[in-house]
Amino acid sequence: MKTRLAALKAKQKGQTLIEVVVAIALGVVVITALVGLGARANRNANYSKISEIASKFAQEGQELVRQIRDQDGKVTGIVCSPTCDSWDDLYNTGAPGFLDQKFDFVAPGPPSCPGSVWCLDASSDTGDPVAPGTGGIRVERRVFVSDDLGVNGVGDCFLNPLWVGPDAGGLELDETDVKGIRVEVTWTDPSGPHTINLQSCITRKT
Repeated sequence: MKTRLAALKAKQKGQTLIEVVVAIALGVVVITALVGLGARANRNANYSKISEIASKFAQEGQELVRQIRDQDGKVTGIVCSPTCDSWDDLYNTGAPGFLDQKFDFVAPGPPSCPGSVWCLDASSDTGDPVAPGTGGIRVERRVFVSDDLGVNGVGDCFLNPLWVGPDAGGLELDETDVKGIRVEVTWTDPSGPHTINLQSCITRKT
């Protein structure tokens, strides 16, 4: 009888030990899953935050290009100086055609950007860093100027029906009248590289 009781107790202890091991294993699995979900949720939240900042950064870039156009600001392939070209020069027939010519924004301030309006500089390719608030992730902005840019699937800027009318004498506009503008914002986070593009067509100031 005692032998049977001892065997039964030993069996129960063995079962209890197995149950404890299984419970611990399940707990580890659950904790690991919760940690993974938390990390994923945190990454998604960070991406949403930075994506929102990047979108605003791109919109601001389009507005800056229009300001440069309106004030005929400096646009150059070298650091701004008295010999810099102006925005209007991009439309001149004597100027070389552009195929996604890349520029950085340069904030107003001598000597790199004299005057009160931003400049565009094609020489540095350092990117225009975003303001704080991205958790240490560098967000860069550049602008591309082109004679040939599809906008919203309509086609080239100067073939876009929006630009055809009395002001164009009923004719299609060409690269001396309108330029394609693409503001590109890029950043890289733990999940990889990301890019936001914002496109528009900008006519020569009249």
